[in-house]
Amino acid sequence: MSGEFRRIMVREYSGSKGGERPLVLIFNDESVPVEVVDRWVEEEFETRKRRRFFRLKDHKGMEYLVYLDEDTQDWFMKF
Repeated sequence: MSGEFRRIMVREYSGSKGGERPLVLIFNDESVPVEVVDRWVEEEFETRKRRRFFRLKDHKGMEYLVYLDEDTQDWFMKF
């Protein structure tokens, strides 16, 4: 991973809070089922902008770092 976050599509589990956790990542014309390994929330002090981060793993053991921008509801993944 180079450290750049890019917008991706995500199929998510939507419970009472909306997009609660990613189920499938969609990027590079692939759909990758994932499970959540870790999760946390980061909030910018000045802007109060919140991002929900998830460390994910697929069935091959590949790990992914994604976040949900709570303002726009867009998903981003670190490449």
